[in-house]
Amino acid sequence: SDAGLPGSVFVPSGRARLAKWHMVVSSHLNTFYPARRALRVYMHHGPGFGILGNKTAIAMKNDVFLGLSEAERRWFETLRPGIFERERAFFAVGFPKSDALVRGDYDRAATLASLGLQQRPTILITSHWQPAATVRILGDAPLRLLATAFPGNNVIQTGHPWLWEPNRDIPADWQRELTARLRDVESSHPNARFVQTSDVEPLLAAADLLVADHSSVMTTFSLTDRPIVFFDNPQMEFCIAEFHDLFRRASHTFSQPEEIAPACRAALAGPQARAAGRRAMRETFYANPGHAAEAAAHVLASIGSVCSVRSPKWARILAMSHGQGAAALP
Repeated sequence: SDAGLPGSVFVPSGRARLAKWHMVVSSHLNTFYPARRALRVYMHHGPGFGILGNKTAIAMKNDVFLGLSEAERRWFETLRPGIFERERAFFAVGFPKSDALVRGDYDRAATLASLGLQQRPTILITSHWQPAATVRILGDAPLRLLATAFPGNNVIQTGHPWLWEPNRDIPADWQRELTARLRDVESSHPNARFVQTSDVEPLLAAADLLVADHSSVMTTFSLTDRPIVFFDNPQMEFCIAEFHDLFRRASHTFSQPEEIAPACRAALAGPQARAAGRRAMRETFYANPGHAAEAAAHVLASIGSVCSVRSPKWARILAMSHGQGAAALP
């Protein structure tokens, strides 16, 4: 929470530009460039790569890339050989936001109670915001069908915040209509809830089954090793075809509304049927599960006061990136 931070950490942008910084750490591309040299460090805001597009442009705009895994490094180097050879460094730290989920820090009972739900098996439906996503294609059908088919289970619908918040990519009329339909399902089914949140991890911790699309939320849920049902939309083309296969291997699949309830029944009846696929997904997207924040902090502390790739000390950072020397990741 920002409430515990001293006011001195907040600096007006004009003053910040003129101040001396050793590094600027971002989870999105930004336009803040200090007047004096500083390393630009990027870390993921979501735990996915190779799904929606070629992200090499992001890596090219940064000096240090805090990546998800060694698989991500290999993917970058296949797309652009030598990208992390001399002018950029890559560290497979993992995804810090998932640490609490892996550690079991969330209180499932408290989460369900806060939603007015009973302590019983729970199905969570998530959705990306893009046109090929579950809610964009199927609307309220997943929540309605599953709340009806599983009256003894909790069924929760959530999704990317852009599905509900004003933005230029989704028409406001569509948002209002969908929200009204989801609220109607919620009011007519006592086991159904529609939750608008940007913090999905507590819901993932409370879920026994995830219904997901190509959103990286599916990769996060694989950390729980619980069953997944995947909306295998024919309109969705993965950037890396083998990742599409990985999503399928980690889940039971459906592509039409009438297939969703049977897929959920099969997944709940055989929770270990796709365990090998879920393990492959975890290994592909997550280094240091449960300890990613520690790994990221170790990298930043080890970089220290180096503020430019032109520094004589940059060679030490590259050696760390290549796993050489005492300063490499523990």
